[in-house]
Amino acid sequence: MNCENTKYSVEIKNDTLKLLTSDYFNYVFNIENGIYISWGKETTDDPTFSPFGPTIFDIEVTKKCSGIGGEDGSTPSKKSKGNCKFCYKSNTSSNNTIMTFETFKEIFNLLPDVLTQIAFGVDAKCKECPDIWKMMKYCRDNNVVPNITVADVSKDTAKKISEFCGGVSVSWYGDWDIFFNTIKNLYDSGVKQLCVHSMISLETKEQTYALLKRWNEIKNFVNAIVFLSLKKVGFAKEGFNILPQDEFTKIIEYCIKNHIPFGSDSCGCHKVESAYKELNLIAPTKFLEPCESGLFSGYCSADGIFYPCSFLEREELGIHYKDVPNDFLNYIWLSKFKDFRNALVCNNRKCIYYEV
Repeated sequence: MNCENTKYSVEIKNDTLKLLTSDYFNYVFNIENGIYISWGKETTDDPTFSPFGPTIFDIEVTKKCSGIGGEDGSTPSKKSKGNCKFCYKSNTSSNNTIMTFETFKEIFNLLPDVLTQIAFGVDAKCKECPDIWKMMKYCRDNNVVPNITVADVSKDTAKKISEFCGGVSVSWYGDWDIFFNTIKNLYDSGVKQLCVHSMISLETKEQTYALLKRWNEIKNFVNAIVFLSLKKVGFAKEGFNILPQDEFTKIIEYCIKNHIPFGSDSCGCHKVESAYKELNLIAPTKFLEPCESGLFSGYCSADGIFYPCSFLEREELGIHYKDVPNDFLNYIWLSKFKDFRNALVCNNRKCIYYEV
């Protein structure tokens, strides 16, 4: 249904709930715990997309990253492990592209007020962007919840993260000491919505099982393990391969049999559904959301360019924020992203650029 011109209202209730109300798209977002429920004209309707702009957004604030380990990480005795070999951003310590607070404000102020959360793209230690805390505070001041993914943070950094962030994820790169200490630093600082990220590929399969076998050591601190699907872009373009469905199904089966709570990025949603089908189980479809790019989410790179997705930094899809005439909704969301969105929906919301 075309409801692009429908009027809507956004309000904050009791400093806790953010409510969007319209004829065809509605949501309730709990600012304190991140619970989000949306519906269409009727409560039984499942909306195809948000006609009023993204409800969640990814903003990369630095392309500079030194990886895990080293003197400024959570385990100073460890030698530097360097950059992640499958980093889809190809970030390195020599890339000095870092967003300023002033640029962030300009980008943030272009986004419609239906926004509920921003996921910040930072370096592994959350050290390289000096304005990150000012950015997060600005989000909170405007009723938007910051989220973040890290891999190796100190106690001091963990305290700052806990002050501002809702959801926090810790990436698993195979070094248990760094991984566990980061989880403990975040948990001890008061982070409640804490998850683990594990990238799934043929080459990282055993690394994933190594994590699953030690679940009991972290189960009291984190909510779940979230599997991220390999996209062959950036460093991951060479040397990494998609994990076949049957092997992916075995991982899901291992989690179910061992009572390990798990989730998936939206890219891998269809593989999770297929795994349940292969196991003769009913998939929890109400908790599975396929690709949201251009439908409910968007992305801005550290150099200020809007794209539908952080994996799609392609010239034909991007537009610099300074070229947006103060109307993100009509100029970007309902126009620039329209063809991408339609193609995605026609493909059953499966990625139209990468094999997953």
